[in-house]
Amino acid sequence: FFFSSRRRHTRCSGVSWARRCVQETDTQEEQKVEQPQQDQEIKVDSDLVTQKYDEIRKEVEESGPLISDFLPLENVEIEYMNNQPFLFKVRKLKENFKQYRQVRRDGSCFYRSYIFCIFERILNGDTALLQKFKKAIQESKTYLINAGFEEFVIEDFYDLFMEQITEAEKGKWTIQDLLTMFQDKEKSDSLVLYIRFCTSGYIKTNAILYEAYLDTGSSIDYFCQTEVEPIDRDSDQIQITAIVNYLDIPISIVYLDSNLNKEDVQILKIPEDTPNEKIFVTFLYRPGHYDILYV
Repeated sequence: FFFSSRRRHTRCSGVSWARRCVQETDTQEEQKVEQPQQDQEIKVDSDLVTQKYDEIRKEVEESGPLISDFLPLENVEIEYMNNQPFLFKVRKLKENFKQYRQVRRDGSCFYRSYIFCIFERILNGDTALLQKFKKAIQESKTYLINAGFEEFVIEDFYDLFMEQITEAEKGKWTIQDLLTMFQDKEKSDSLVLYIRFCTSGYIKTNAILYEAYLDTGSSIDYFCQTEVEPIDRDSDQIQITAIVNYLDIPISIVYLDSNLNKEDVQILKIPEDTPNEKIFVTFLYRPGHYDILYV
């Protein structure tokens, strides 16, 4: 599961930076009073570390829209101008893709991108997808209750989700209307949270498929409570395959990395045997983050 190791690395990097800040502050204060003994352990205030990390994350969350308008891939090229391995692959990427939508780096970029692409496709006239998606969400409330969710916990999110599908079904929304709705943080996060519940419900219902991939000693329930349902938790391959299987809407992920041994970008399809013409959701994945790619 190559997404997992990179996510952990990405998340830890912010905490490590904050921890170093705290250690430097503590050390400066100690020097004013007295030098600690050589074998004295420097204690780190875990609450302060958490506060620093939360401040960093909040700063990231508040920068930029939840989902942007179309942007040229030249923007990504500029981002990696000083990183030759990445730059080379971005230029290869431009041979098949021309633009992208930037999604906020807030831990929910995959889920937000996924449901945005589904609604976008519906507004572009895919009536078969509309009926398929509507049916999946309509049946999800009972499915989640059977998976152990309390009805009062999920019903408001379910109702809001169905309202948005109904609006899309009327055919009066434009893509700009959709974008405006997804840039409304309260509505957008509510949709994301409900899709997280569906992801969690699928994992719990099909626990036998996922138990072997959890850390030793973790239970499916604990994993879902800590890594799937919270609004700010990044998605790994377990979560991604679960929601794709539940909705039965395939995706492809274009993986951008610095591996010089491979000239072309890696493309992962989920499910793997999906014909290319059946896929309309394509992500640009860089360690720790997803944006939406367009031809």
